[in-house]
Amino acid sequence: MKKKAKVIALFLVLAMTLSLVGCSSNNPTAGTQSPSSSTNNDTSNQTEKPEEIVLKFTYKQAASNDLLEKWLEEKKVIERFEAENPGIKIELTPISSSEGDYATLLALKLSSETTAPDIFMEDTYMTATDAAAGYLACLDDYVANWDEWSHYLDGTKEAVKGTDGKIYGIPISTDSRGIFYNYKVFRDAGIPTPWQPTNWEEILDAARKIKAHDPSIEPFYMIVGKQNGEGVSMQTFEMLLYGTGDQLYENGKWVVKSKGLSDTFKFIEQVYKTEKLGVSLDVALASDVGAQVNKGLADGTIGMYLAVATTAGNWTSTGSYPVENLEQVIGFAAMPTQYGGDPATITMCGGWSWAISSHCKYKDEAFKFLAFCGNKENATWRSLYDGRMSPRDDSTDIEEYAMRPYIKEMTAYMANAYVRPKHESYAMVSTQIQTIVEELVSTDMTAEQAAEEYKSRVISVVGNENTLTK
Repeated sequence: MKKKAKVIALFLVLAMTLSLVGCSSNNPTAGTQSPSSSTNNDTSNQTEKPEEIVLKFTYKQAASNDLLEKWLEEKKVIERFEAENPGIKIELTPISSSEGDYATLLALKLSSETTAPDIFMEDTYMTATDAAAGYLACLDDYVANWDEWSHYLDGTKEAVKGTDGKIYGIPISTDSRGIFYNYKVFRDAGIPTPWQPTNWEEILDAARKIKAHDPSIEPFYMIVGKQNGEGVSMQTFEMLLYGTGDQLYENGKWVVKSKGLSDTFKFIEQVYKTEKLGVSLDVALASDVGAQVNKGLADGTIGMYLAVATTAGNWTSTGSYPVENLEQVIGFAAMPTQYGGDPATITMCGGWSWAISSHCKYKDEAFKFLAFCGNKENATWRSLYDGRMSPRDDSTDIEEYAMRPYIKEMTAYMANAYVRPKHESYAMVSTQIQTIVEELVSTDMTAEQAAEEYKSRVISVVGNENTLTK
C-alpha cells in the first residue's frame, strides 16, 4: 500500500508540473496584440517560424453526414480563415469513432508530442482531467485580451476550467436535455399531446401504452451502450440520478451508496429488462444506434428518446434525417424529477470546446483559429448546424438562430440545470458508470448487484477515503 501511495503521489506531482507547463503564459493575439510582442518565457512561440505554418485540427468524425464538416465546407470556414491569415494553413485530422472511443483515442494522441494535434474538439467533461495531465494549453492570457470573451455565457466558461480555475478551452456549445417524442405515435396510443410527464411513472405509463397499442413500435430509448461513452453517463444515468435529489459528488466525496443510486439502476432495469419497454438490445448496443434511433423517431418506429437537445439537429433541413414541420411531428418534453415537486424537472448541461494542445509550437496562431471559429457569426452557425445551444449571449441577434426549433424549450429547461463534477477523477468514475449500465441491461446482473458493483468499482478508482455512503 505504501508503494502504491508513493506511485500515486509521484503521478500527481508530475501531472501538476505538466499542467503548469501547459499554462505557461502565451501572448494573446486575437485582435489586441501581435505574437511578436510576447515577453514570456515560453519559447514555443519564439522560435523562428516557417513561411507557412500548418496547424493540425482534430475532431470526432461521424460515420456519415458529419455536421461539423458540413459547417466547415458550406460556410467556407477554413477557406475564409486562411484568406484572412496568410501563412497559416489548417490540416484536418479527424478521428472516426464513437463518442466513447473518441475521448480515449484523443487522449492517446495528446500524450505524445509526435502525435498531438495542434487544435482539437473536446467534450468538456474531459477538460479537468486533460488539464491536470498537462495535455492542454492554458488560455487565460488569450481570453483576457479577447473582446469576444465577454459574450460567452458564464456557465460555458465554467465548463472549460480546470480544477485550478484556469481556462483551457473556448466553448463551442452548451446544451440541455429532455425527452423527444413522436406526436403520431403518442396520439395513436391514446396519449394526450403536447405531453409533459410530471414524474418517472408517467414516462413508464406512456411507454406501456405505446407497447400495448402497437408491439412493433419500440417505446423508449435511453442510451445504455458503453460505446456511446458520456452519453450513457450524462444523458441516462445522471439525468435519472440528479432527478432523485442525490448526486455523484457531494461535500468533497464521491457518493458510492444512496437511495438515488439504487433507484436509478432500478429504473434502467425496469425499462430494459423487467417490462421490456426499451428498444431491443440489437439496436441499443449497435455501433450506429444514434442513426437508427434518430431515423426511428422521425418515421414513427420509436416512440420517445431521452436525449441531448443537439439531437434535433438531425431533423432540421441541414440534418441527416430532415423532417418537414418538425415541431408538429416531434415534441420535446422536459425530463421530470423522480416524484415531481420542486424542482419539477431536471437537466444536465455540458457541451464541447475548442482547445489547444500543450505541445502546439504555434499557440498564437492556433488561438487565432479558435477566435475565428468562436466569433459571433461562426459560433452561431456552428450551433445551427448541429442543433446545439450557442455558448454566446448574442446569438439570438441572428434570425436563423432565434427561429430554430425548440429554442424556447432548450432555454427554459436550463433553469434546473446541473453540471458534472469538476474533478479530475470524474472521467474514471464515468467509465465505471458506462460499463455497469451496459452490463445491467445485457447480462443477468440485477439492479441491486449493479449498485454494489458501482460502490466497489468507484472505491477502487478513487480510494475509499474519498467516498461516502448515504
